[in-house]
Amino acid sequence: ANKPMNGAMPASSPSSTLWADLPRRLLTVSVGAPLVVTILSHPTTSLIFFQAVHLLCCVEWIRLVPAAASTASKDDVPVATLKKTDGDSDTSTSSGASGAINSSVSTSPTIPLPLQLFPIVSLLMASISTTHLPLGICISSAILHLTAYAGDGGAIQSSSPCSTTKTASQHAQHGLLYLSLSFHYLLK
Repeated sequence: ANKPMNGAMPASSPSSTLWADLPRRLLTVSVGAPLVVTILSHPTTSLIFFQAVHLLCCVEWIRLVPAAASTASKDDVPVATLKKTDGDSDTSTSSGASGAINSSVSTSPTIPLPLQLFPIVSLLMASISTTHLPLGICISSAILHLTAYAGDGGAIQSSSPCSTTKTASQHAQHGLLYLSLSFHYLLK
């Protein structure tokens, strides 16, 4: 008689879903909260804890890269024939000025060099002394900017970087301002 709309499964009673995760929540509160208080009560372990949180925030910052850097535009990708990796014989051929180029393009995304260096640079900036912080931020920002010009294998490109790498470099520099400075003053 009572059919759910759009083919959705009927919801179980509200009281059963409300109490279903009670054991997990009790375990988290009874074990997790005292453990965090114990970790934060000692200076050495609290420093390690906040550096671990900082590293997790850096990884999340890398995952939040703008869409322009996570998906390559038509101008950034060399002309190539895309082959399916599961052994199918379907290919899509695109031709450039000199004809078609056959190569296999992997489907796994590559992380640009500025984003690879960002967690390391951010942890260093959070750890240096406050008197050296302005100089450190300037130098690390310049390094992240210049890594956008590094091509495959670390060779310096004579032309300007592609928009994907440039956006990744800017995203890493913004991360220095938002994450590194925040954690630097949190840890001091």
